Amino acid sequence: MWKMDKNDALENIQLLASQSFQERVWIQRIGPTVIDYNEAILMYYSSIPKVEIEALERLKTSFNEEEIRIIMKFHRILNDFIKKNGWDLTHKELMENQEWINVREEAKKVCDYFKVEPLK
Repeated sequence: MWKMDKNDALENIQLLASQSFQERVWIQRIGPTVIDYNEAILMYYSSIPKVEIEALERLKTSFNEEEIRIIMKFHRILNDFIKKNGWDLTHKELMENQEWINVREEAKKVCDYFKVEPLK
């Protein structure tokens, strides 16, 4: 198994932690990088697989046990959100959805733990 790029994984979490980034890029479509919710989630899953056992195996290549525990708490909350709400919410609905707000807050906790800022 290849070694996970720690910075790439954290950058994808930073993107999911930032309300201002999501409003600017997902709703207003202001760049320089213009992606949407689906792309952001797929980028995250490209670094940390959706399937928990695969996520754990990949995380073990770059993170210690405590770091994995913090990331996996976020990962489970995100997976639960996707399972319940799917991929079809509009960006406006998403930004107002309390469960998505909880996902974003949990992503912020990961950022705080690793001392990185959510994307602006």
